[in-house]
Amino acid sequence: MKISKIPQKGNEDTIFRRLREFIEPVDVEWIKKIKPASEELIWKFYDMLGMKDLGLELPKSFIEFAKCAGESDGGLLLNTLHGEFSISKLISRVNKNHLHPYKFVFLYDELEMEYSIDLSKENYQRIFYEFDSEVCSSFEKLIFQCAVDLYEKEYYKYEVQFGSSIDSFEQSYLGLNQIDLFVFMDQLCDKYGLQKVWLSDEFYYLAYSEDISIVLDKRNGICGTILSEKKEFIEIFENELINKIGAIKY
Repeated sequence: MKISKIPQKGNEDTIFRRLREFIEPVDVEWIKKIKPASEELIWKFYDMLGMKDLGLELPKSFIEFAKCAGESDGGLLLNTLHGEFSISKLISRVNKNHLHPYKFVFLYDELEMEYSIDLSKENYQRIFYEFDSEVCSSFEKLIFQCAVDLYEKEYYKYEVQFGSSIDSFEQSYLGLNQIDLFVFMDQLCDKYGLQKVWLSDEFYYLAYSEDISIVLDKRNGICGTILSEKKEFIEIFENELINKIGAIKY
């Protein structure tokens, strides 16, 4: 199994192989905990949603993930989204009288709130929470973001987690100077030779170099993690990033 600290980019057909390459070096038990959904079950779900009548298809990334982990994702989504992926449970909850024409629910969290995928032309494959709060740009990116949240720390010796409320950020160096967090992160990447990873979008940012990984999430306030094998790299970004966004270390 290839060892990689960073999930590799690829086409939607390889979503599961790439997930496994990232997860298995630090969690050999994950592959034993997942449970596939049959193609028959997946297409039953598709039929019950009435997608065919609208000329819609399930995203390829969704199908490929469900084929391998459609009855249990082994806890992959639970850490970030607080819900468990199960096609059979989704089927049992389909209510045709309350279907949104271009969105379908793929996960219920522990509060019974809904995560859905939008298949309209305007928002194709974008992920919404409770149908109106956008949280990710695609199902594939969301799955890998959850994997990073759960497993990236297992590749490093040192970890610092931090968070900043909207009010704290507005009073910080970046907030007072009206500098967008992710634009600022782009500048830090240029300064310190980090690369922005493909699974990043307007809500989530992952950057890395040989010595460090930095994760930022601004879906609800700002939270993040700095990971490294060397304490001095942690300290650099505590000064360059954490202090400038008004964050508190956990």
